[in-house]
Amino acid sequence: MRIIQNIAAVATAIPIIHAALPELNRDFSHRKLIDEIVSLAINEIKIADNGSRFISYLSEYLMENDHMIWTKEKYLKNLQSASNPVTIYSDYDGNQWKFIGIKSNIFEHIIKENQMNKNEVLRTLKSKNWLQLTSSGDKSYQKQVVMPRLGDSNAKSNMYCIKREAFESLRIFSW
Repeated sequence: MRIIQNIAAVATAIPIIHAALPELNRDFSHRKLIDEIVSLAINEIKIADNGSRFISYLSEYLMENDHMIWTKEKYLKNLQSASNPVTIYSDYDGNQWKFIGIKSNIFEHIIKENQMNKNEVLRTLKSKNWLQLTSSGDKSYQKQVVMPRLGDSNAKSNMYCIKREAFESLRIFSW
């Protein structure tokens, strides 16, 4: 509704400005200007929605592949060993979780399968503060995740870490 009000304001202001300043040249019609504004607004809506669409697709992927999710809880209960490469990790400990980390191959699979633009999705996720990053000024979209392993050492892996809030804001996924 605000977009329509802004377009109406611009459409109303143009003739008034031209009447007050007759020396201004009008190189294109009001209709063309309004069409360009509408086009820009529609593109912004599509880009802004990429993050939500990606979270929805990721949620579906996680539910279909829950056996692939490595969690702190499963490790602590000796239900899982990190002998195989970890591609999906959550810090879920049986009570709480803050993020789900996915390796780049999973991220790119979801992007490609759903015909999305990787850069646009990452920018949107970051702008919505849905990515857990190493630091707030971090230019990278991935975070180094430390995962518990059998023995005394921990495994480290760079992952795209999606915050719990992203799933909760869309009301589509929670443990």
